[in-house]
Amino acid sequence: MSSNHEDDVPSVPETGRGEAATATSTSTSTSPDREPERKGRVFEGYSDPEADVVLASDDGVLFRVHSYILKASSAGRAQSSSVFRDMFTIPKSDVGMQGKRQSQQRSEQLEPEPEPETSHIDASPNVLAVFLDMMHSDPVPTKMDSGILESIVTLADKYGCDVVIERVLLRASGGHLVTEAPWEVFRLAARYHYPQIAKLALSMMHCDKDQERKKMSTTSLQLDWIVEIPLNYLLVLVVALGKWENGRVNRISMMGHHPHAQLRFDPFHSPESAKEVSVYFESTYREIVAASGV
Repeated sequence: MSSNHEDDVPSVPETGRGEAATATSTSTSTSPDREPERKGRVFEGYSDPEADVVLASDDGVLFRVHSYILKASSAGRAQSSSVFRDMFTIPKSDVGMQGKRQSQQRSEQLEPEPEPETSHIDASPNVLAVFLDMMHSDPVPTKMDSGILESIVTLADKYGCDVVIERVLLRASGGHLVTEAPWEVFRLAARYHYPQIAKLALSMMHCDKDQERKKMSTTSLQLDWIVEIPLNYLLVLVVALGKWENGRVNRISMMGHHPHAQLRFDPFHSPESAKEVSVYFESTYREIVAASGV
């Protein structure tokens, strides 16, 4: 399966929040050790002093964000699974007391608001930046690879941000990733139930750099390819490959050749055959959905 390649993502120009800009130092340390220098830096574009939440990446780079953006991005899930809403919503029992304290402060000499507590997120600065960008529907970096894609989707799933999963997969399906890493896009689309993106990814499998995957058939599926694919999508894929292979045999027979002469013909050897498999995939998916009454 794919692994994270977070270091492959280049630093994006310092042009604002949506383009994964570089981090700005809040320290004057000149230590040769770069890790301490990174810690406590604020990621440019996420430095709003009015923000009420501070997130820290795995190496201590800070992101100042508004809690309402985080909570809205996880609004599609049930209350019990909305991590950000739970993290940043004041319990009802505390609201009255907070209101009283605020009223008292207004009548007194107000002190500066305390710095928001920092919440640590297990993600690199680049992954966290794109994750937050997707909440604002900002563009995905053009050089994002499949490892970064999976890291963002996994992070979004962890925090219940379905809208981020949908946006990043839709952007991936419309960009270079679906042609450079179609199987990875298919696998993620299957895992998070986006059949149209899965179909599109299969139609691009002739571009896959893995020559063994392009020879995929009902008898040559490898465990490490399919281990993370949900059973229903795996079933649809196997049926689609079977339909393609059967159609291939029938066409060969009609041409007067021995019916078993081309059984090892690669399903994804060309755009035409890959497209055909994807069409079989869609029709099979619809049949299964109709039969199950979903």
